Amino acid sequence: MKRLALALLSACAPAAAPPPARPAPPEPGTLVAELDAGFLELARVTHAARGDCPRMTTTLRPVIVRLRATAERIHQMQEDPALAKQLVALLHGYDDQHGQADAIVDDLATCRDDPGVRALVDAMPTL
Repeated sequence: MKRLALALLSACAPAAAPPPARPAPPEPGTLVAELDAGFLELARVTHAARGDCPRMTTTLRPVIVRLRATAERIHQMQEDPALAKQLVALLHGYDDQHGQADAIVDDLATCRDDPGVRALVDAMPTL
């Protein structure tokens, strides 16, 4: 009787759902645009907190975390030679097109002796 009940239950049980599909990897252009937006945010945050080191530390931290995550995805994408070429071309198109690099450096320099800001600067991603 138990066998019959088990057989009926297993026959009537819904089929197992297939595992969810992995999301498609982002396009190189999407990641580069995300990186550019992150640097624009970095420029905005550093300028708004210029000279206010505790505020700069607090507001800069989430920006750096997002930039690092984007840079990590870009590094992973660079493992594919074809995508790496695409990324290089796209990154050159964004090379400081907003003229923000010098402004970011100048704003960060107002807190160069602050250990919190220095730690965040050291944590900034490189490509």
